[in-house]
Amino acid sequence: MKTFAFAAWAAFSVGTAVAHTSLVPHEHPHQNSMLPDALALVLAAVLVGAGVVAFRRIRKE
Repeated sequence: MKTFAFAAWAAFSVGTAVAHTSLVPHEHPHQNSMLPDALALVLAAVLVGAGVVAFRRIRKE
């Protein structure tokens, strides 16, 4: 339960990027990220958890 609470806290504490001032002009890429968003990670964790629970229940019988 502690792991789930930590994962939920980490997933929902993700914020947006904050612009910062810089002494040297530089470019920021504005393309789509290859990394999954937080909601996709939480959904994947829930699906894996449900699969583990189902596997354990089936194996007990």
